[in-house]
Amino acid sequence: MTVKTKGWFLRQCPLFSDLPERELDLIESTSETLDLRRKSRIWEPGAAPTSIYVVRSGIVKVSKVSDEGRELTLHFLTRDHLLGELVLVTDAPHDTVAEAYEDTLLLRIVRGHYLLPCELLNLGQRKHLAIA
Repeated sequence: MTVKTKGWFLRQCPLFSDLPERELDLIESTSETLDLRRKSRIWEPGAAPTSIYVVRSGIVKVSKVSDEGRELTLHFLTRDHLLGELVLVTDAPHDTVAEAYEDTLLLRIVRGHYLLPCELLNLGQRKHLAIA
């Protein structure tokens, strides 16, 4: 059986498939895998954006709570979807909740270790993105 490493995932993921090998190696060496249980929070409203995440497996729910306390689900994100990408363009705190809807595996890329330039990921043309 083949062990599916971060490097394997990055090379298979459509978001990263066009990156040069040295960029993939840098992301692999500075990123971390998060193994989250159902209902685990990734961020809450007011939290400073520090990372972008790529869903390796599972489902992430992004939602917003209204002033009346009602939850509005904005997105369900699955494999290869990117979330938290606003960290690339702003320091404004999150105004949403992101949590594991089921047991989920994420790839976390922390700003400061490696900030993905928008042109490298070609953000405007990717179908796998959800603004959160």
